[in-house]
Amino acid sequence: PQGTGRKPAKPRLKLALKYRRGHTRGRHRRTCANSSIRVTVGGPDARLVLRANLRLGKRFHADRKPPASKLFKIRRLRKTHLRRGKAEVRLRDGRVVRLQTARVRICARQPGR
Repeated sequence: PQGTGRKPAKPRLKLALKYRRGHTRGRHRRTCANSSIRVTVGGPDARLVLRANLRLGKRFHADRKPPASKLFKIRRLRKTHLRRGKAEVRLRDGRVVRLQTARVRICARQPGR
C-alpha cells in the first residue's frame, strides 16, 4: 500500500552560537567573540536529535546526548578569522539535517591577558 505521497514536515531545528561580544580595534569596529563559543542545536524538534556532529571552523565534536551542545575554547581558534558554526544532525526517524549559523569573528586579544 502506498502512502499519501507527502514528504514529512521539515524538522524545526536551529543552530545557535553563544559568546561574550567584544569589538575589534581601529576604524572599522566590528563585533567579535571575546570568550569561548558555545554551539547548540535547539528548537521545538531538538528532542528528536539522535546524534549531532558540531563544527566551528575546523574544530569538530560529536554529541549523542540532548541537548546537543559543545563549548569550543577560544584559545584553540585562530584569531581574527571568521568562523561559521555548522552541524550535521541525525534524527530518530533516520533523516539527516544540515544546519549552519552566521559567521563570527574571533577577537585578536581577550580581556585579562
